[in-house]
Amino acid sequence: MDFGDLKKLRFEFARDAVGDLELSDEAMAMLKANPTTPDFLGACVEQGLLADAVRVMAIALPRREAVWWACLNARAARRDDDPAVRLKALESAERWVFKPTEAERNKTYELADIARFDCPESYAAIAAFWSGGSMAPPESAVAVPPGDALTGTAAAAAVLLAAAREPKTIEAWYRRALEQAIDIAKGGSGRV
Repeated sequence: MDFGDLKKLRFEFARDAVGDLELSDEAMAMLKANPTTPDFLGACVEQGLLADAVRVMAIALPRREAVWWACLNARAARRDDDPAVRLKALESAERWVFKPTEAERNKTYELADIARFDCPESYAAIAAFWSGGSMAPPESAVAVPPGDALTGTAAAAAVLLAAAREPKTIEAWYRRALEQAIDIAKGGSGRV
């Protein structure tokens, strides 16, 4: 994987992207050298720490791009017999990516909740909801902004849950997902 020229990453250094994430001991040990985010991601892939790379990449991407990455993976993992509400949650997140308004963002929460927060589609939708604005109900007079890492955390959950649907190919899924994220971070669509 080519981690060079990732112009859309939010954090130059991995330590800033990791924040309070709980990563493997091996990944945490690599942070002691204060590597750049691309160097850290490359080292994680080299050492087979693919889930750690997914988690950090999801937070390092800009929020809208992280939601798009979550949507790509949720859509790829869909099965014909999945409940319709899951598709509605995914479509809501996709609409927000293309039209990131407050109204669209607020719709994603309701559909993520109905989808029960147990599938990639639901986490793609909640990633969109946590992208900005307030987490309080729209009629609330008090704004409750989401934490900086919430979108990436939910996007990573979508990617990891999508991969878990096919346990026999989970490593290949992680690698393909990281290739998508690299393409997105370089300014592409992620459709590799």
